[in-house]
Amino acid sequence: NDKLGVLTVDTTRKDAFDNKSVRLLSGFADVAATAIHSSRLEEREQAYKKVFSLVQYVASTLKVEDVLTAIVDDTCNELSAEACSIFLCVDTNRLVLKATTSHILKGLVDKASYGFGEGLTGTVAQREETIIVLDFDKESNWKNKYSELPMERATTWIGAPILKDGRVAGVIRLTNKIPTISSSSSVFAKDDASLLEMICAYIAAWA
Repeated sequence: NDKLGVLTVDTTRKDAFDNKSVRLLSGFADVAATAIHSSRLEEREQAYKKVFSLVQYVASTLKVEDVLTAIVDDTCNELSAEACSIFLCVDTNRLVLKATTSHILKGLVDKASYGFGEGLTGTVAQREETIIVLDFDKESNWKNKYSELPMERATTWIGAPILKDGRVAGVIRLTNKIPTISSSSSVFAKDDASLLEMICAYIAAWA
């Protein structure tokens, strides 16, 4: 977990604090942490809304491929990830790569694909739920079929379904969390999942 700060209570009284005091202070610290996380998530959502509004504004004059490329670039920056890709459904049970920030996959746009239930990307689509991977060695669904990064560099991963009209329209995924000034974390967490799911809702509304 990220270290958000330190909560301290000082007194000149000797032996003023007991175990009950420690538990109470810990409870206050948890509440404060929740409030800070909620505030940060709201700020990130507002920032992405502004970005997506611009994408929607120019969408009518751009090709679909250009809009999707703008979305993966913005999502990668907003979630501080090393790489991002979008796969869209071309038929009932197949996802095809439509946009990516990965130089490795650039030449595989409209070619790389997963069946539902295949690999992590296909599993996200099949389960219709966000998946976070913190250890690839322990992830049985990881196939390393079309990875954004070389396997030896991939450390963490997140994928979320794009849901439209009650069905899976695609999957957006990111690899490797990059620590920033505001967050020292190098793994994807729940607030990243929440923001990514909001982004999926915006994509579904546009798609």
